[in-house]
Amino acid sequence: MDWQRINRHNGWFTPPKKKAEVDLCDHATLATAFTLFTKLGYNEEHFVFDSKSGPLTVLRFADGRMQLDFPSRPAIPATLPVALFKGLGATPKFYAKAEANRAGLETQTEILALKPDFATLATLEQYGTIATAPGDDCDFVSRFFAPRVGVPEDPVTGSAQCVLTPYWSD
Repeated sequence: MDWQRINRHNGWFTPPKKKAEVDLCDHATLATAFTLFTKLGYNEEHFVFDSKSGPLTVLRFADGRMQLDFPSRPAIPATLPVALFKGLGATPKFYAKAEANRAGLETQTEILALKPDFATLATLEQYGTIATAPGDDCDFVSRFFAPRVGVPEDPVTGSAQCVLTPYWSD
Protein backbone atom coordinates (compact mmCIF):
# COMPACT_ATOMS: atom_id res chain seq x y z
CA MET A 1 0.00 0.00 0.00
CA ASP A 2 1.25 3.49 -0.84
CA TRP A 3 1.16 5.20 2.56
CA GLN A 4 1.92 8.58 1.04
CA ARG A 5 -1.50 8.61 -0.67
CA ILE A 6 -4.17 7.44 1.71
CA ASN A 7 -7.83 7.85 2.61
CA ARG A 8 -9.15 7.61 -0.93
CA HIS A 9 -12.68 8.96 -1.02
CA ASN A 10 -12.67 9.65 2.67
CA GLY A 11 -15.73 11.36 4.08
CA TRP A 12 -15.90 13.70 7.03
CA PHE A 13 -19.30 14.22 8.60
CA THR A 14 -20.55 17.24 10.47
CA PRO A 15 -21.41 16.94 14.16
CA PRO A 16 -23.65 16.47 16.02
CA LYS A 17 -26.38 15.01 13.79
CA LYS A 18 -24.26 14.12 10.76
CA LYS A 19 -26.60 15.92 8.38
CA ALA A 20 -24.05 16.22 5.59
CA GLU A 21 -20.71 15.04 4.34
CA VAL A 22 -18.22 17.92 4.09
CA ASP A 23 -15.43 18.30 1.53
CA LEU A 24 -12.71 19.41 3.90
CA CYS A 25 -12.14 18.74 7.58
CA ASP A 26 -8.79 20.12 8.63
CA HIS A 27 -8.91 18.91 12.23
CA ALA A 28 -9.65 15.31 11.23
CA THR A 29 -6.97 15.38 8.51
CA LEU A 30 -4.33 16.67 10.93
CA ALA A 31 -5.44 14.22 13.63
CA THR A 32 -5.12 11.31 11.19
CA ALA A 33 -1.66 12.47 10.09
CA PHE A 34 -0.62 12.91 13.73
CA THR A 35 -1.73 9.35 14.49
CA LEU A 36 0.12 7.95 11.49
CA PHE A 37 3.29 9.87 12.37
CA THR A 38 3.33 9.38 16.14
CA LYS A 39 1.29 6.32 17.06
CA LEU A 40 1.62 4.04 14.05
CA GLY A 41 5.29 4.71 13.36
CA TYR A 42 5.22 5.92 9.78
CA ASN A 43 8.37 7.91 9.01
CA GLU A 44 7.30 9.72 5.84
CA GLU A 45 7.88 13.46 5.67
CA HIS A 46 4.40 13.95 4.30
CA PHE A 47 1.09 12.29 3.51
CA VAL A 48 -1.32 13.16 0.73
CA PHE A 49 -4.95 12.50 1.63
CA ASP A 50 -7.38 12.15 -1.26
CA SER A 51 -10.57 13.92 -0.25
CA LYS A 52 -13.70 15.36 -1.81
CA SER A 53 -11.87 18.71 -1.91
CA GLY A 54 -8.91 17.21 -3.77
CA PRO A 55 -5.47 16.19 -2.49
CA LEU A 56 -4.64 17.47 1.00
CA THR A 57 -0.94 17.35 1.83
CA VAL A 58 0.26 17.24 5.44
CA LEU A 59 3.97 17.92 5.93
CA ARG A 60 5.82 16.92 9.09
CA PHE A 61 8.76 19.02 10.24
CA ALA A 62 11.74 17.75 12.25
CA ASP A 63 10.44 19.49 15.39
CA GLY A 64 7.12 17.61 15.15
CA ARG A 65 5.03 20.48 13.82
CA MET A 66 2.69 19.71 10.93
CA GLN A 67 1.45 21.87 8.07
CA LEU A 68 -1.72 21.26 6.03
CA ASP A 69 -1.81 22.68 2.51
CA PHE A 70 -5.34 24.04 2.01
CA PRO A 71 -6.98 24.40 -1.41
CA SER A 72 -7.88 27.90 -2.62
CA ARG A 73 -11.59 28.56 -3.22
CA PRO A 74 -12.01 32.11 -4.47
CA ALA A 75 -15.54 33.46 -4.20
CA ILE A 76 -17.40 35.20 -7.01
CA PRO A 77 -19.42 38.39 -6.41
CA ALA A 78 -23.15 37.72 -6.62
CA THR A 79 -26.52 39.25 -5.82
CA LEU A 80 -27.27 39.23 -2.11
CA PRO A 81 -30.08 36.78 -1.27
CA VAL A 82 -32.77 38.29 0.95
CA ALA A 83 -32.49 35.29 3.31
CA LEU A 84 -28.82 36.10 3.97
CA PHE A 85 -29.63 39.69 4.94
CA LYS A 86 -32.43 38.46 7.22
CA GLY A 87 -30.38 35.54 8.54
CA LEU A 88 -27.41 37.68 9.57
CA GLY A 89 -29.48 40.60 10.82
CA ALA A 90 -26.94 42.95 9.21
CA THR A 91 -26.39 44.63 5.88
CA PRO A 92 -23.30 43.22 4.17
CA LYS A 93 -21.15 45.66 2.20
CA PHE A 94 -20.43 42.92 -0.33
CA TYR A 95 -21.57 39.38 -1.01
CA ALA A 96 -19.90 36.54 -2.89
CA LYS A 97 -20.58 32.85 -3.46
CA ALA A 98 -18.18 29.94 -3.30
CA GLU A 99 -18.88 26.63 -1.59
CA ALA A 100 -20.08 28.86 1.23
CA ASN A 101 -21.72 32.28 1.11
CA ARG A 102 -19.46 35.14 2.10
CA ALA A 103 -20.79 38.42 3.46
CA GLY A 104 -18.46 41.32 4.15
CA LEU A 105 -19.05 43.82 6.88
CA GLU A 106 -16.99 46.91 7.63
CA THR A 107 -15.80 46.36 11.20
CA GLN A 108 -14.80 43.68 13.68
CA THR A 109 -17.44 45.09 16.04
CA GLU A 110 -20.16 44.31 13.47
CA ILE A 111 -18.93 40.72 13.17
CA LEU A 112 -18.90 40.24 16.94
CA ALA A 113 -22.38 41.76 17.28
CA LEU A 114 -24.06 39.40 14.80
CA LYS A 115 -27.01 37.50 16.22
CA PRO A 116 -27.78 35.13 13.37
CA ASP A 117 -31.18 33.62 12.68
CA PHE A 118 -30.05 30.04 12.11
CA ALA A 119 -33.40 28.86 10.72
CA THR A 120 -33.22 31.50 7.99
CA LEU A 121 -29.54 30.82 7.23
CA ALA A 122 -30.39 27.12 6.88
CA THR A 123 -32.62 27.96 3.88
CA LEU A 124 -29.72 29.29 1.80
CA GLU A 125 -28.37 27.35 -1.19
CA GLN A 126 -24.77 27.09 0.07
CA TYR A 127 -24.11 24.87 3.06
CA GLY A 128 -22.55 27.67 5.11
CA THR A 129 -22.14 31.40 5.50
CA ILE A 130 -18.95 33.29 6.32
CA ALA A 131 -19.19 36.80 7.76
CA THR A 132 -15.90 38.71 7.64
CA ALA A 133 -14.41 42.18 8.17
CA PRO A 134 -11.00 43.78 8.70
CA GLY A 135 -9.68 43.07 12.18
CA ASP A 136 -8.81 45.69 14.78
CA ASP A 137 -5.50 44.07 15.75
CA CYS A 138 -5.22 41.36 13.07
CA ASP A 139 -5.66 41.16 9.30
CA PHE A 140 -9.30 40.04 9.39
CA VAL A 141 -11.96 38.42 11.55
CA SER A 142 -14.68 35.98 10.57
CA ARG A 143 -17.53 33.85 11.82
CA PHE A 144 -18.81 30.73 10.07
CA PHE A 145 -22.41 29.53 10.25
CA ALA A 146 -23.61 26.21 8.80
CA PRO A 147 -27.00 25.43 10.35
CA ARG A 148 -28.16 23.69 7.16
CA VAL A 149 -25.72 20.86 7.93
CA GLY A 150 -26.22 20.79 11.70
CA VAL A 151 -23.49 23.24 12.78
CA PRO A 152 -25.03 26.54 13.91
CA GLU A 153 -21.61 28.20 14.34
CA ASP A 154 -18.15 26.73 13.88
CA PRO A 155 -15.46 28.88 15.53
CA VAL A 156 -12.53 27.31 13.67
CA THR A 157 -13.16 25.90 10.23
CA GLY A 158 -10.43 25.36 7.67
CA SER A 159 -12.85 25.32 4.76
CA ALA A 160 -13.74 28.96 5.48
CA GLN A 161 -10.04 29.87 5.32
CA CYS A 162 -9.93 28.39 1.80
CA VAL A 163 -12.33 31.19 0.78
CA LEU A 164 -11.11 33.95 3.09
CA THR A 165 -7.40 33.70 2.29
CA PRO A 166 -7.76 34.39 -1.46
CA TYR A 167 -10.20 37.21 -0.73
CA TRP A 168 -8.09 39.02 1.87
CA SER A 169 -4.80 38.37 0.08
CA ASP A 170 -6.09 40.52 -2.79
